[in-house]
Amino acid sequence: MPHAHVAALEEQLRQAMLTSDLEVLDALIDPDLLFVLADGTVVDKQADVHAHRSGHVRITQLDPSDQRIDVHNSAAVVTVMMAATGSFGGVPFQGRYRYLRFWCETATGWRVVGGSMSDASQ
Repeated sequence: MPHAHVAALEEQLRQAMLTSDLEVLDALIDPDLLFVLADGTVVDKQADVHAHRSGHVRITQLDPSDQRIDVHNSAAVVTVMMAATGSFGGVPFQGRYRYLRFWCETATGWRVVGGSMSDASQ
């Protein structure tokens, strides 16, 4: 998988997060996703998609910088800094977050299988 393809998938995911596009999120996130939030909470795909569906998560800005993509056979590791604003459970947030995502080639295409985010605002 070329670097450019992973970068395009990352952009599709970013846009889907901004618009809560459930169809795209479903297509790009593996059913067995494990993701660690900035507070240490581990969420799965069902919780992630539900947060968008219910409106619990609303993202109004998600501007990437400092992105690095390393491709390894049928997997890729991505790190990216995001300037983000929105609300979580009705509570506004704004900050810089470092995302780490693991993409893997599956029978249904390339999907996010794991990752984490950390608060990088300091």
